[in-house]
Amino acid sequence: MKNLSSTLSVWPSQQPRPAILVVEDQIIIATAMHDSLIELGADVVGPCLTLQSALGVAASAKIDAAVLDVWLNGELSYPVADLLVQRRIPFLFTSSVNVDREPPQFHHFPRLLKPFSDEELRSALSALWTPPRTVPPTAPFAA
Repeated sequence: MKNLSSTLSVWPSQQPRPAILVVEDQIIIATAMHDSLIELGADVVGPCLTLQSALGVAASAKIDAAVLDVWLNGELSYPVADLLVQRRIPFLFTSSVNVDREPPQFHHFPRLLKPFSDEELRSALSALWTPPRTVPPTAPFAA
């Protein structure tokens, strides 16, 4: 959380402090990500530590982007990703799981492999708003 060079460089112009949903089941990682995002100038929603809490927030909260851990206490976060796609909210995955083990419809979404640095998080989030930014269409995840 130290020596972050700047706030995120490409916030949407209409939202000076974007609300970023953090979905992460490991409290140490969730707290570190929260602190890093606050330092970068974001408002943090969550962290959501379980799939059920993440689904509730993703369905209704006013958020501008999300960071989703793929595995939440043994459950996959892909249903949360489906909700975000439906709401056209950009997001990225974090995981230590190789992309080859994920459903193909999610291969084209941005991801950070754990462990990642603050600078990698900043860069990945900034890229979510770099034109052209679209949320790729995907079929809902079938568990």
